Amino acid sequence: MSIPLTAARPAATVLTAVLTGVLLVTWLSEASLDGSSGLWVEYHQAVTPAYTRALPPIGGLALLAALAALAASWGSRRDRWLVLGAVSCLLTGLVVTVVVHLPINADIATWRPATPPADWQQVRDRWLAAHAVRSALTLAGFGLLVSAGLGRRGTAGRGELP
Repeated sequence: MSIPLTAARPAATVLTAVLTGVLLVTWLSEASLDGSSGLWVEYHQAVTPAYTRALPPIGGLALLAALAALAASWGSRRDRWLVLGAVSCLLTGLVVTVVVHLPINADIATWRPATPPADWQQVRDRWLAAHAVRSALTLAGFGLLVSAGLGRRGTAGRGELP
């Protein structure tokens, strides 16, 4: 196994941790907003451009590193399944982002905070539900990558290949 493949799982773990942290902070931010339509719309219009620039590269790199970690873990059945689960979680989270969040975010960008559409609460609820799914998937992917790393560390001293 080459050095880049050996570094893939730790890199995937760190990148997924960053992604998970950002998503969980977003969730906490959402929870702190009151029921004001204007505040909610202004918040999304303010943060979405920054998230749209930062999160796709972080998520893409995390997914690529997880795929490399999958290749590196092929010799260990346990690690292979854990990393495959992490890749599945990250990929599904990406699909949720593309199918649900991006279209909603594009709509919200056109709203006037003082006069949002009448169904703004349903749109918000759909965004929040999809965000909960995406956050849970990313957190699960992170946990699976950490678990794969712990398994490797636990067997290295018993005469098995790291």
